[in-house]
Amino acid sequence: MATALTRQLLRGLMVTVARRDNVALDNLSLRALNAEVRLAVDHAGQPLYNQATTNDVKAVIAELRAGPFPTHDPARPMEQFSFEYWYNYFFKELAWARQLDFIMPVLNDDGSYRTENQVFEKERLFSEMLELGFTPFVANDKLTADQVMAHAIKDSLSELQRKNVNVLFRGDGRPSEKIKKDGGTKPQTRVDDLRVSRHMLSYWHPFKTRGDSVWVRKGFNQDNCLFSAVSVTPQFGVATKFPLLNDLEGSNPDAIGHAWVMVRDRTQAAGGSAFQQARQVFAKPQAESALRPLTLMASKSNIYVVRARSAYNTQNYQVGSTFPEYASEDLDWADHLLCFNVTRIHFGAGDANAGHLIVVNESRWLQDEALIASVLAGPASMTELRKFKADIDALAKLHSGAGGMVYTPPGVDPPPFDIVTVRESFRPGKPAPDSDPFMTDGRRKIAIPAAFRN
Repeated sequence: MATALTRQLLRGLMVTVARRDNVALDNLSLRALNAEVRLAVDHAGQPLYNQATTNDVKAVIAELRAGPFPTHDPARPMEQFSFEYWYNYFFKELAWARQLDFIMPVLNDDGSYRTENQVFEKERLFSEMLELGFTPFVANDKLTADQVMAHAIKDSLSELQRKNVNVLFRGDGRPSEKIKKDGGTKPQTRVDDLRVSRHMLSYWHPFKTRGDSVWVRKGFNQDNCLFSAVSVTPQFGVATKFPLLNDLEGSNPDAIGHAWVMVRDRTQAAGGSAFQQARQVFAKPQAESALRPLTLMASKSNIYVVRARSAYNTQNYQVGSTFPEYASEDLDWADHLLCFNVTRIHFGAGDANAGHLIVVNESRWLQDEALIASVLAGPASMTELRKFKADIDALAKLHSGAGGMVYTPPGVDPPPFDIVTVRESFRPGKPAPDSDPFMTDGRRKIAIPAAFRN
């Protein structure tokens, strides 16, 4: 009896036919493909496999476009900053029409994935992906510190800057002691030990020779390159998205865990700013009978308030929607003014775009307050910054399990529940897959503006 084609076997047959007929994977003839399928027979001449369908072919192509190297295959675990990791990183920014040109070079005829040593012309492939999916910032993109502030206040959500407080925010997994030891924050492409440990000195890596430029991703993400830029934003909530969960999985897996919370079903969407949303969630006492327990993914991060410096305007390269982000080249330790150590309780497992509850564990000044006051725009700015710190602490710190600030990216519905009480904000290890409310509820909205997708 014929059985369904395995994914690898179908992938191999598609590659074989595409190379033989010199056609792209998405232009394959289904008839030609199934002619290859029919060649596989048992000792009685009966077909071993069912015929491939159009949907089967589409599923393989979609899987390859999402990689092309698989990121969650237990049989082939992906090492952070490996050849496969970097290939996927640059591949992701390619235009849809060009991705197929870079899939075939990493596949064998049997459908297996080629190893680093088996891929030909690695240097050329990476160089072309960099040129197609990235662009370096130019002098005209550079804003002075004053211009950064003037640009930021055009956005009504840049609340602190609109009060003439010349600071920006940055999410960073490193504790403040590490940043102080490092002398501040520089692009990873310019830190010698990171260039070595993250294989940026491999002969095929484009940042081996082009790491001094600050690059912007112009494809899927439309934001700063994660490695050649120091990303800063005028909005606290946006900074809490970073580092992204998938980055933490490789660079600091101990920062990923799960939380135990009590929730109520949401009856209407909360509106307004993060502060207003937080007040709506916790405004009224809840009957115990209306609550239910839920386990959600959690992660740890640090949100730094930094002095506004000159930076490149990333929004020059965003089309359709803009993400409030700038690219800095260097932040001295003295530019790091204030730190919020936070736990993020994620509304969707593994998805930074589903939003999260921000729980502040600790906040502290990193420099002498008199020094901070001297680099701000005036005495009133320091007063506003102190008030901001006090407001965040009051809302986002837990008091008898209640507290936290809700953040959901633009274009994303809030979760179908409100977190009313946090029983435990962080336990090591990931939660079980069936604890993801979006996997069981199905009410998540996917319409995310392009500039906010990662």
